[in-house]
Amino acid sequence: MEFHGLWNLPCAIKIAHELEPYNVMWLEEILGQDNLMAYKTLSEHTSLPLCVSERLYTRWGYRELIESRAASIIMLDVGWTGGLTEARKIANWAETYYLPIAPHDCGGPISHHAIWHLCVATPNLMIMETVRRHYGSLYEKIATRSGAVSQGKLGLPEGPGLGVELRPEFLS
Repeated sequence: MEFHGLWNLPCAIKIAHELEPYNVMWLEEILGQDNLMAYKTLSEHTSLPLCVSERLYTRWGYRELIESRAASIIMLDVGWTGGLTEARKIANWAETYYLPIAPHDCGGPISHHAIWHLCVATPNLMIMETVRRHYGSLYEKIATRSGAVSQGKLGLPEGPGLGVELRPEFLS
């Protein structure tokens, strides 16, 4: 359940309690990112997993979140965290706390392929978020490969580098 960080703590606790009987996969970004200890409080009031936070930057942005065990699943975005190297460091750090990652992927076909590579190389991967509506329309206009999911799976990326390039006509 995606919440875009729009709720306050008392409302988030109430929403979590109401959703518990439905055993949802996770509560994603239910609170803002400016007070990560509020997530710790929420985690103490619900049995549902908390997935946090695609909008944090660098490993230092994740420090409080990971060390406090406020989240059950770490959601990072390769573009926002500082690239593949920084995302890999965050994923490795989460692994030392036995926390899975679920990378956020809404940045386009190039970031989609970068996140795909990160996922293939990450042992604590839970799932990769992706936006399927873009594969057949937007991504094919921009890049040489869409990276479309087939039957819920991506397999291994093909080709050198990220395995995708921007189309020359898109660049002109």
